[in-house]
Amino acid sequence: MPLDEVYLDHAGATLTSRSQLDAVHHDLSTHLYGNPHSRGHPSQLTSDTVDQIRCRVLQHFSASSTEYSLIFTSGCTGALKLLAEAFDYQGRAGGYGNKDVGKGHDSDNKGDNSSTLSKNPSTINDSVNEFQSCRKGSFTYLLDNHTSAQGMREYAFQKAGKVQCIDLDIHGNTISHSVLSANDSDLSGNHLFVYPAQSNFSGKKYPVDWIHQVKRGQMPWQQDALKDVNGSKRCENCWFTALDAASLVSTSPLDLGSIKPDFVIISFYKMFGFPTGLGALIVHNKAAHVLKKTYFGGGTVAVSLAKQRFHVSRSSLSQRFEDGTIPFLDIISLRHGFDALNRFYPGGMLDISQMTFTLAQFFHHQLTSCHHGNGSCLAEVYCEDNFQNIETQGAIVTFNLLRANGNYIGFSEVEKLGQLYNIHFRTGCFCNIGACQKYLKMSDEQIQGNFSAGHVCGDDLDLIDGRPTGAVRVSFGYMSTMLDAKKCLQFIVDCFLERCDKQVFCSKNIWQPVGKTVAASDSSKVSEKNNVNTQLLNDITVNASDTQYDNTIVNEEKSSLAQSSNIENTKVSQQLSGKVNKMMVCVEMNFETPSEIRKVNTKLEQLIQNKEHSYGDLNPDIVTMVTEETEEFEACEGRVLADIFLYPVKSCAAFRVPRWPLCSRGLLYDREWMIVMETGIALTQKREYRLCLLRPSIDLLSGQLILAFPGMNVLRLSLTDMVGDQNEASLCNGKVCGDRVSSVDCGVVVADWLSEALCRPGCRLIRQAADDTRASKLKSSTYDSTSSDMRLSLSNESQYLMITQDSTAALHQKILERYQEGDADACFDVNNLVDRFRANLVVRGCSPFEEDTWSSVQIGKLHFQSQGQCSRCQMVCMDQSSGERSGEPLKTLAVWRGKKIPFGIHLGHAWKVERDFTEIQVGDPVFVTI
Repeated sequence: MPLDEVYLDHAGATLTSRSQLDAVHHDLSTHLYGNPHSRGHPSQLTSDTVDQIRCRVLQHFSASSTEYSLIFTSGCTGALKLLAEAFDYQGRAGGYGNKDVGKGHDSDNKGDNSSTLSKNPSTINDSVNEFQSCRKGSFTYLLDNHTSAQGMREYAFQKAGKVQCIDLDIHGNTISHSVLSANDSDLSGNHLFVYPAQSNFSGKKYPVDWIHQVKRGQMPWQQDALKDVNGSKRCENCWFTALDAASLVSTSPLDLGSIKPDFVIISFYKMFGFPTGLGALIVHNKAAHVLKKTYFGGGTVAVSLAKQRFHVSRSSLSQRFEDGTIPFLDIISLRHGFDALNRFYPGGMLDISQMTFTLAQFFHHQLTSCHHGNGSCLAEVYCEDNFQNIETQGAIVTFNLLRANGNYIGFSEVEKLGQLYNIHFRTGCFCNIGACQKYLKMSDEQIQGNFSAGHVCGDDLDLIDGRPTGAVRVSFGYMSTMLDAKKCLQFIVDCFLERCDKQVFCSKNIWQPVGKTVAASDSSKVSEKNNVNTQLLNDITVNASDTQYDNTIVNEEKSSLAQSSNIENTKVSQQLSGKVNKMMVCVEMNFETPSEIRKVNTKLEQLIQNKEHSYGDLNPDIVTMVTEETEEFEACEGRVLADIFLYPVKSCAAFRVPRWPLCSRGLLYDREWMIVMETGIALTQKREYRLCLLRPSIDLLSGQLILAFPGMNVLRLSLTDMVGDQNEASLCNGKVCGDRVSSVDCGVVVADWLSEALCRPGCRLIRQAADDTRASKLKSSTYDSTSSDMRLSLSNESQYLMITQDSTAALHQKILERYQEGDADACFDVNNLVDRFRANLVVRGCSPFEEDTWSSVQIGKLHFQSQGQCSRCQMVCMDQSSGERSGEPLKTLAVWRGKKIPFGIHLGHAWKVERDFTEIQVGDPVFVTI
């Protein structure tokens, strides 16, 4: 991970150390591991190693292999799904090890009654009768459970006699109790209670002694569930507990030897980052008999017949439930993850728990101490004990930010600004709608109303009617440092604290533009700003120096990884061209318009003067637009089209023109090409700042795309031929904003040119296929329907993006005011600001932000539909002339405009039939409807 990145989503997935990956690579390159279902030495080595890993995992949780069995799954969700499918609610009372419940089990309760039933078809009817007369149990889950645990209820609806959701306080007292399903069955079967050891939403740790209380039926909410239909007879010893420990074990110890739950669910990538897609269901051997498996896959049976319903399952619990070939290389790599934890923290999980809790406690205390100038709180933190006790709180801080007037700041806005500062955390409900509903005080009707309003899990619709739909979560892991916490706090204070002197958590500016150094003048400004005399609170258990030892190895790991990455990049650059010095000059030099592009602009001016010239023969896709002649537009009142920009290569520099033809996708050739990395993922300025130095232009007269980059020879590509050699072209699929687009690779020559210019090996230039049918998903403000008939190029959301000079000037003035007050970290001229918004159309002669109210726009004789405001991201913070990034204008927009950080509007138009070409030009009058 780059040293300037701050990663605070360890509850989602922690980081992987380089030493761990090196150890995995060395292991796999020096040993031959074969499929464990095969015979031979490689396969035997795999089987033996996997058995050792099972013991290592159980040992980590203080469990013995004689008491517990471990089933590898695809993750935490896979383990919960397996338990939901297999748990037997219809079993008779009798508790652990009852032989009547599982006929055909061996003495260790590791068998499967399906094998016995399958051997003799005559026994099937008897077992069915027994099944029908069997009593049913119940399924109970906590409101604070992960969605994957909540989803277990769908199986329980079919098999259990009662399904209920409860919310409990720390003492086990019932806060709320919702019965989702109940019938007249005798509830003396097997009961399953699922709850999290630690909430993945708030970090709240739930008591592990609930396990013993539930087994004894001592929890208050159990009393009704234990009664039979007559309300008198009680069923003892048939309660089973499932502990979702995925969130807990990433930073805290878990002693199964003392608490003895029946089922434990874990996920390994939350513990040490790699491998992903691997978890485990740990099963107490005395509870194994309640797992009834139906499906059987490869490796899980001792024998089976294809022509008869006959199979015998394997006796080992893990072999019986691990269908098919297990991911044995991933399992083998677990050893190196545990080794890394032990190497970084010889004191084990207790040390990790103490360190991460200290960081979270510091972050919590400092955040809750921040107040706006009027005394109102900056943050609403969702925590029950204010981080007073490590036994009841994990290393997770979840909150929403508030403005000085008390209005909520949407989590999407916070996330966008966080990305600008290279600070990464998670936002939303974190797949825990129950906890989200509880802490945000949302009713069931509100959640259903939010869904009707268009909000779904994982989207960025963060505020509805002023109320948050989710929150911001900061979580710490074994690689976290005090500096990570301070940088995040500094970001929050700098961006959201209003009307007061701001606390200083970091002794230096936390923002460093990618690939750039801070100029001397800028450094002095930063130093001056950081000299604010505000003292940190001292109400934390330890200070930063106390965690220095714990973080030494982690910092060395990060530094080593970053140094290695830089060396590797240098080697790659040398291999590409042998001109590393030239490349470095390319990055730092100021861009001047090449003579080739000046010639294109001159030719374009000549074409404009030639009224007889037509662009219609250049592209068969050029068509005329149908206008709504009946719609009444307001008088022009001085509104005119001031500028036209197109961006032939997505995310590269703009090509400014005085006049340009249109096509069915927008401006002709706008965002028709895109650069992708060797992985096939689109390369944007968010990942590579040098793209703003790559200047594409279109020569309509010669029919060429011209690419220019500082220090590189100009490259010309034909607009009609995809590549120089037609046989070299290859169809490929790209992805833009979630949409799959059909495209054509433009060949090796331009790929090598781009790789050298950008110092990135493996870059390719692709062009959108002519028959690609990608269309806009935005709704028309007039017709309130999606614009599926508005075809799109490789642009993100719409055919055209429009801004006004007047709104830009107003924003520029606001930035100047904030800069003078010390709230803005950068200042630039208004033309630079216009370039940052990367608009297609720029209008002047309006009131600031009046474009937000427009429903239709007519430019000259052409009619466009407004598709709503454009929500801005950190792209606008990139100086398009130099590649340097700052916090503006996104910070000022967030404070001033709020919500989705809007600036500019999307426009689209519908095409009917191909006719004469259509064009727009600078100076065209602009008419609007409200």
